[in-house]
Amino acid sequence: MAIAFIRGNAISRLKGQSVVANAAYRACEKLHDERHCHDPDHKDPDYRSKSGHLAGGLVLPGGKEWTREELWNAVEAYEKRIDARLAKELIIAMPKELSVDENISLTKEIAILVSTELHPDGTEDEYCVDWNLHAPHSEALCDEDGNFILDGNGKKIIEDNDNYHSHILMSERAWDSELGTFKRLKDRKRNSKEWMSELKLRIGELMNKRLREKGIPEVDFRSFEERNAEAIEKTGKELEAPQKHRGPIGTNMDRKRRRRINKIKRELKMVQDELNRIEAKEKFEKASKKKNQHSPRSKVDLSAWQTSDETVVAPKNIKAKKVEKNTFIPTSAKMQPIQKSKPKPALPVAKLPIAASIKGNNQNVSTRKNGGPQSRCFLCGVIEYPDCKKCRFWDEVKDVFRDSGYEF
Repeated sequence: MAIAFIRGNAISRLKGQSVVANAAYRACEKLHDERHCHDPDHKDPDYRSKSGHLAGGLVLPGGKEWTREELWNAVEAYEKRIDARLAKELIIAMPKELSVDENISLTKEIAILVSTELHPDGTEDEYCVDWNLHAPHSEALCDEDGNFILDGNGKKIIEDNDNYHSHILMSERAWDSELGTFKRLKDRKRNSKEWMSELKLRIGELMNKRLREKGIPEVDFRSFEERNAEAIEKTGKELEAPQKHRGPIGTNMDRKRRRRINKIKRELKMVQDELNRIEAKEKFEKASKKKNQHSPRSKVDLSAWQTSDETVVAPKNIKAKKVEKNTFIPTSAKMQPIQKSKPKPALPVAKLPIAASIKGNNQNVSTRKNGGPQSRCFLCGVIEYPDCKKCRFWDEVKDVFRDSGYEF
């Protein structure tokens, strides 16, 4: 339902405002400010990146052909006081039931209405007016978890607050067509509450005319006191108190707070999903490692091996059972004596003490009849130590690995 809302503001240098910057913001344009251009730290107001501007235009008296930049720079140049009031602004809530084109046409009519001022003596003053129509603020919908709500095509659902509104910027001084400049005196009546109340009713008539043509309920621009007194007289009940206008500061704070909360919710959900993924991966790796884990290598009692010429070797991964002293009988296979072979040519072997060149219990060293040290590898079962190509041992003297008696 359309609402009756009109608010007037004054653009004043006393507040540190510039009418050129205000006009650039309302029109979403970049305007050159001639008054402050000599300041090295000054930058021309640029609001071309601002969204929501639907249409805009100028209503100028006497057939003037000014641009928006020329108009408001002329106003700034004419006003000399440091506390001068430069312009008046009207913010009007437009009916959401009307289309965009109808609201544009209605805004133009309102601009023409406020550009002329009739006096009781029959004279008329003309004012410069800059009008702009803005679209409602739109924002993507979010659920309770802060996630964006998507439509069937996977796009964000955008919702607006139906707040179509127009900005009417009027010059404080009327135009003097004879002198071709602004009038020296201002009309102080336009600053009174009575003038503002009368202007609201005149704008309401234009708006209700459009609503009646569409069959839409009309809006009442009278003050709350008048409407409440009428309701008490007719029904004996008071009207509900109107809501207070929060203004752009409070509204923007709520929007930023809501966006920040939704963003934090989305980030927390992403972190939780990543933690769940890491936990599932660790659980899977742990289960795979446990499944593929090999049985530990069986340990052999080295003291049970014979150190004679004919030494027996236990087959790999076969547990031996000790029956008598210095004798082993395997449980799953009968051990065969290893026949003595012809001596092989000597190979280069590290000339180090046996105790220093062997680390751990992976090697069994015995002394043969020919006087040379001979080793047997318990991992691969090779008799002649230099022929062992698989096993490695640590040389503690030279601090290197040795493989089959050969140095790297």
